Formats: sequence, C-alpha cells, structure tokens
Amino acid sequence: DGEAGRLAREAAHDVLAAAGAPGKRRASLPCELSDREAEVLLWVARGLTNTQIGRKLFISHRTVGHHLAHIYDKTEVRTRAAAALFAVRHGLVGAGSVAAK
Repeated sequence: DGEAGRLAREAAHDVLAAAGAPGKRRASLPCELSDREAEVLLWVARGLTNTQIGRKLFISHRTVGHHLAHIYDKTEVRTRAAAALFAVRHGLVGAGSVAAK
C-alpha cells in the first residue's frame, strides 16, 4: 500500500530526528506527489512522451503511464496540458524547481 510506505518513511525520519541523527528532508511536494511522480511531471511539462520519459528515467513507458495516472488522480487533472500547467503553477518546472533537484 502506497500510504503505508509513505507513513513508514515519515516514521523513520521522525525516529532518526528524535535520536539526534542529522537528516535532510526533501521539500514538500504538492498533493502528496512522490519524488518519482514529480520527476515524471517535470518531463511531461517539458513535452516529452511516455517513451521518452521512460528512457530518461530508466523505466518502461507503461510505468510512466502508471505514474501519470497517479499524478492525474492526485492533482485532479485529466490531460497532459493540465498536468503541465499544474507543474508550472506549483514551481515544479524550471532550474530552481523542487523536481529538478
């Protein structure tokens, strides 16, 4: 379950922080997007196809499609263009964007 994995990561970060371990938390992503979803969204916003994105991220085009379906659900959009606009509005596209780091 994706939510269980997210909660486990958050719990691990909290335990390490409580123990005094230095840690870095990534910048929060909108709509609880995962890091990989943000990467896919970045490339969608730059106009790449699922096949091209898959090559860049070393995943299959079908996996890109699954990530894109999750992005659509989480961001409540239904098209690549709307997803790209979402990415721009939330600072996920550009040299200083969260996803580009």
